[in-house]
Amino acid sequence: MDDPLLDPRLHAEALLGLKRINQFTNSYHALWKSIRKLSATDGTPLRILDVACGGGDSLRAIARFAERAGVAVHVTGLDISSTAIDIARSECANLPFKTDWIVGDAIYAPLPEGQDVVFCSLFLHHLTNEQAVLLLQNMKRSARRMVLVADLVRSRLGYVMAYAGTRILSRSKIVHIDGPRSVEAAFTIEEMQELAQSAGMRTATIHPFWPERFLLAWEANTNLALNTVCNKAVLQGQTKVVYES
Repeated sequence: MDDPLLDPRLHAEALLGLKRINQFTNSYHALWKSIRKLSATDGTPLRILDVACGGGDSLRAIARFAERAGVAVHVTGLDISSTAIDIARSECANLPFKTDWIVGDAIYAPLPEGQDVVFCSLFLHHLTNEQAVLLLQNMKRSARRMVLVADLVRSRLGYVMAYAGTRILSRSKIVHIDGPRSVEAAFTIEEMQELAQSAGMRTATIHPFWPERFLLAWEANTNLALNTVCNKAVLQGQTKVVYES
């Protein structure tokens, strides 16, 4: 699906397959659990940016969760593919919250500023180590409160599940090929910890969840609190500072 010349019909079919897979694996709920705790009591909408949003299924699911929970949100989807954005705009036309759609590069161009939450789902494994760090840094600059990354874990079990699952849940030949390849290209938990450190997300937490996926979460206020502790330690002459991964 990374091919910019991919036939729009095949692209749409592949995005539908990914939507079914995401619904089956409950990835949306893993993201929403982290976002939910940020909801403001004054009714101010949470500004949420989905990087590499594809057909917008993650944003649509989160908006529905928010509606049921009575949480106001303002969602924005960004993708480098105009075909994906057109599909997302159409699929999310009836959402009860304000929505914006942007065709743009999430790695080498600035992301929209002032977002409460910036997340990406099933995108990081498409990137090299260097690109992944650049993306995380870009997301960190855009997010006032939280960065979330949900993705595959590279493992033998993950490969077997991707091979079987894509064939059960989708008729798209592209998804059949991309699924197992995506697991091969994915990062391990240990590698993700190193990437987060390189991106300046020292306080990021990474939790695995079924089936062979992980959720990375970084909160800006936690990082500020850690920096305050470290600064006090330096002022008090304590030269040894230990950062949590």
